[in-house]
This record gives sequence, structure tokens and C-alpha cells, in this order.
Amino acid sequence: WLWLYGTKVTDAGLVHLEGLTNLRVLALSATKITDAGLAHLAGVPNLRELWLGETNITDAGVEELQKALPECTIIH
Repeated sequence: WLWLYGTKVTDAGLVHLEGLTNLRVLALSATKITDAGLAHLAGVPNLRELWLGETNITDAGVEELQKALPECTIIH
């Protein structure tokens, strides 16, 4: 798991998470990420739980990511 709650992570920082095949839980609440950054998370195939509260993520962004990661529970 990776807990980035309340950090200064941005969309550009999410590119570094792509390909982390063992990452199962990710907390990105209270960060500066937007829908644009969510595309990078599609490259985290075993993600099972994602926390996105207090971000600039829209329902449409969550919906799109859910299609890419159907096994992931997204808390928004």
C-alpha cells in the first residue's frame, strides 16, 4: 500500500506509479490530482482500493478509471 494523503503530489507525480504491479491500496485524498492524472493509475493493474476524497477528481473521472480497473474499489 502507499499512503500519499495530504501530500503535494500532482498529476505529473502519478506517472511514477505506473507499472507498480504489487500496489494494492493507494490513498490520494487531500492532494492536488485531477482527472488527467487518473490515466496513469490505469497502469497499476492490481490496485484494489483507491482513496480520492478531497481532490479535484470528478464523477466522470472516477467512472472512466473504474472501467480500466473494474476490480478496484474507488472511494471518492
